[in-house]
Amino acid sequence: MAFFTQKVWVEWIEQGLANGEYNYYDYKDLNNVEQIGSSKVYKAIMKKDEEEIMVVMKYIGNKLSTREVQSELKLLRKIRFFNNDHISSFYGITKSDSNDKNQLKYMVMLEYGDGGSLREYLQNNSENLHWSVRLKFARQLSKAIEFLHEKNLIHKNLHSNNIIINEQDLKLNALGITCKMEESSNI
Repeated sequence: MAFFTQKVWVEWIEQGLANGEYNYYDYKDLNNVEQIGSSKVYKAIMKKDEEEIMVVMKYIGNKLSTREVQSELKLLRKIRFFNNDHISSFYGITKSDSNDKNQLKYMVMLEYGDGGSLREYLQNNSENLHWSVRLKFARQLSKAIEFLHEKNLIHKNLHSNNIIINEQDLKLNALGITCKMEESSNI
């Protein structure tokens, strides 16, 4: 399995940006939100035209194979056009100002959940959470999964930290939707 060197990564991503395959946005006010496994998730404000939008950002992994990276980014690009109410939006790519040589200088930008992850939300609200809200969340999650299955996709990393709450609605995080069903049937 061939792995990208940082130079190849940067060239490949910059070519995609130049070809208009991905949107590029600047950001401000970068803050570390949480560590999930070996991944850090950041919160920032994305500058889109005259608008400022709160987003979460994650470094594009530097230990993934060429195929994994291409698959993830191509699928995120498709998801941008799905416009599904129950899957978080993928906005585009940004360049990090980090000097960490172990990190690639590009990050993906995704929809921010003002209610945090489902795990955080349940920890903070479980005692006062009405059953109608629980049922609403269950329906929204099942609709997100049903939508993916209709597109012949599955989510390879489904857990409560990969589900966000935004404006009192549940959304499945777009990262991790990388596997077509027929590819996974050999597992």
